[in-house]
Amino acid sequence: MKIRIAIADDHAIVRDGIRAMCLAVADFECVFEASSAEEFLKLLPKNPVDIAVIDVQMPGLSGIELAESIREQRAEVSVLIFSGYMDEKTVLDAIAKGVMGYVSKDATLHELKQALLSVAAGEQFYSLSVGEILYKSYIRKQLKGEENEKTNNLLSDREEEVLKGFAEGMSYKEIAEKLFISPRTVETHKENIMKKLGLNSLADIIKYAIREGIIEL
Repeated sequence: MKIRIAIADDHAIVRDGIRAMCLAVADFECVFEASSAEEFLKLLPKNPVDIAVIDVQMPGLSGIELAESIREQRAEVSVLIFSGYMDEKTVLDAIAKGVMGYVSKDATLHELKQALLSVAAGEQFYSLSVGEILYKSYIRKQLKGEENEKTNNLLSDREEEVLKGFAEGMSYKEIAEKLFISPRTVETHKENIMKKLGLNSLADIIKYAIREGIIEL
């Protein structure tokens, strides 16, 4: 089954590039495109969509506001930010709204393709530059000595390490390699974390990490 992609970007050249990539990849189908968040929200109820690829800065509603609206109206739709805005606040705001990925417009179409495939498989995907932003934010929080007592009381040391890995934007494989465990064990720890903290998805884990101070806004 094809991965159904919808685009929201006010620059026609960007929409053309993403649409051309979709045409070139057998697994992808571009179901619609919009030049604003408002137009996107009008088209969304009429079309089956798996992934929304959206810009941050658009006329009217921002991409962050659009991501929140998509989550409220169609929770099954994964959101991937494709933007030139790479400041820390924008990135963390987007993640707090539940986006599954954030890719810089400096990235190649190949990287965007990998991001789409990862998000379609339920994996988070962040450009290297986004990962650096998340890591620096996390380190800054740690240097301030602010501990998350609630998490420490609920989770085991290994579960907390896995939680921090997801909060830093790491993939299952990267967490597994860092902790010298298997990706399947990472998955088990993730399930235990969500059960203990009452969370439902990786996006919820990221939002929890931001809310509880593991990553600083």
